[in-house]
Amino acid sequence: MTGNPQATRTRQSPTRPLKVLVDGRIWTDRKGFQSALKGIRDELGDDAMLIVLDRPGVNQRAVTQWLTWGNPVTLIPSYRPMSGSKTHVNGMVHNQLALDEGPDLVVVFLMGNCPSATDLAQRAEKMGIEVRRYTA
Repeated sequence: MTGNPQATRTRQSPTRPLKVLVDGRIWTDRKGFQSALKGIRDELGDDAMLIVLDRPGVNQRAVTQWLTWGNPVTLIPSYRPMSGSKTHVNGMVHNQLALDEGPDLVVVFLMGNCPSATDLAQRAEKMGIEVRRYTA
């Protein structure tokens, strides 16, 4: 597993926990994934909030792990909450909904072709949000 870890982050505001948005589809290295996630959580602080998109794969594992540590989680549903319907949104719209939550850091786990996670990382970079990519 490779990543581009940056220098340790500092709190931008003592009144607000830092938010990390995690995404990825398939990730077979469970031990490496848990180690990376723990390192990010330790770096951001005990009150760091996880933002995830409601889709399978890395996201579900991240939620399980984050809740085990007792940290808060924000789940972005795959339907349009304002319409009241269960109409699914496409991956790119879903990505923007997650970015609208204001993450301080975006972490994507890329294994093979993952257009949605790649799009998320590119959108975050254009918005000036720090992005870390882990590749297998």
